[in-house]
Amino acid sequence: MKEITSASARRLYRFLSACGGNWRNTIHIVAQGGHTGWLMAADQDGKPVVMVVDAFQKLTQEQIDPAECRGYLTESAFGDIFARYLLWQIPDAGVPPADALNLLSSSL
Repeated sequence: MKEITSASARRLYRFLSACGGNWRNTIHIVAQGGHTGWLMAADQDGKPVVMVVDAFQKLTQEQIDPAECRGYLTESAFGDIFARYLLWQIPDAGVPPADALNLLSSSL
């Protein structure tokens, strides 16, 4: 098993704190590409906290079943719903939703 770095541990802690310690309390964001998507929760200020499903599975050794999440969104629905938030958080307003989600997940 790969050792968890301190940065990965911080990202995982922040994500688990946002979802109450249970990934089933998240929204699964369905990827339009070929990967497994993202998990999204909200922090204490209501801001989205996003983690790539593959990264979460590697860090926790737990298999995610998207059907067990609270709900789901498509990438494009995420982009539509969080358009204004993304405009303030990501300098390049033309970033596609998948890139925005990856940037949000890496900033955990």
